[in-house]
Amino acid sequence: MSKYPLVSYSYEPSSILLVGLVLGAIAAAVLMTAVLPSHKRAELSPTMQKIHDFFNFKTFWMGGILKALYIVSTTAALCAGLYLLTMEPLQGLLFLVLAPVLLRLLYEAGYLFLSIRSEVREINRKLDRPDPAPNAGGESSSADHNVCKNCGNELSPSNLFCPECGTRRS
Repeated sequence: MSKYPLVSYSYEPSSILLVGLVLGAIAAAVLMTAVLPSHKRAELSPTMQKIHDFFNFKTFWMGGILKALYIVSTTAALCAGLYLLTMEPLQGLLFLVLAPVLLRLLYEAGYLFLSIRSEVREINRKLDRPDPAPNAGGESSSADHNVCKNCGNELSPSNLFCPECGTRRS
């Protein structure tokens, strides 16, 4: 008899990957049909509404993630510079000075793209809501009082302040 077993009961990495892909496809199908359609958002629980907002990109998290990455990478660069300072003083000093500056430039370039994105989104939002035209008599109609003069947001008659920008209703 052989002392090596003929059958192995261990999992191969490819089989675990296959099971993960099948489970991921099932979860994606459930999310696409039960959670992600916007007409179903009102009937979801608060937790599922957060999941709905997350997968529909209602909030943009990249700015916060970039800030956290900048802090972590700058701290790591400073620690590495201090360690390098004990081994090679000139190289350590250069690393202590240049690494945070280069990291700052790199992350500011990334943040610049994010700010351009938010500005374009704001411009598109304002273009979607044009300002109402005044009447021929020069006076504004009562419908004009239901629109914020600052951002163009529709106001309900009970609102004294615009919920979008916070300006007082005129």
